[in-house]
Amino acid sequence: ITGRFEKDEMNNNWEQGQSSSDIYDYPIKGIWETADVAVAKAFGFEAGDMRLVDGNGDGKYTIADKRFIGSSVPDYSWNLRNDFKIYKNFDFSFTLYAKMGQLTRFNEATNGERNQGLVFYDRVNFYQVPYWTPSNPSNEWGKLYGTRGGGVNWNNYKKSSFIRLSNISLAYTIPSDITRKWKIEALKVYFNVINAGVFSSWNYFDPEYHGNANITSGGTNISPTPLTYNFGLNLTL
Repeated sequence: ITGRFEKDEMNNNWEQGQSSSDIYDYPIKGIWETADVAVAKAFGFEAGDMRLVDGNGDGKYTIADKRFIGSSVPDYSWNLRNDFKIYKNFDFSFTLYAKMGQLTRFNEATNGERNQGLVFYDRVNFYQVPYWTPSNPSNEWGKLYGTRGGGVNWNNYKKSSFIRLSNISLAYTIPSDITRKWKIEALKVYFNVINAGVFSSWNYFDPEYHGNANITSGGTNISPTPLTYNFGLNLTL
């Protein structure tokens, strides 16, 4: 006998040949609309709720309907840094990096996820998001106070590919014939911008950090990633 055969453990999202970063969950096919309200109720949902896919067509949601729907790890990533010497004593540089193809959990689109579903949208200051209504349907965002029904545990996911302009820097070195008059060996003035821009179809806080400013304690402090401006001097006497 050579080798060893191990059974799949689908309750733990483990299957032979699949990466541990692959996401095993219920595929979601848009939102239940008012025309489908009777079918939605049979599955434990209402119009305006997320519409899970009944993969085997048996009229109920079970583990047999779960599928590998993507990966939480990027398909590829890249970094680019450029430094330029421009017009006499000016230096300019910028840094770009990207992560492409990954899925990120996005239960906020259910409009019923925050604070364990106890969300008082009419009494809170927070990120303004779209929401489904019968007269203004959406295929991505659920109704306010959306139901997490269906009798199974599931999550909503969204592509979070992005390109980030993480740093822009402009510096000017004062000519040495001037600095020597000031008894200074070298003097450079610089200005830079950190997190200058993010380009992504993700439209809820930050695609890389998912708006979690307090990740180490469970990511409960949701806030935007800051844009930072710095100004300084490099001085050599």
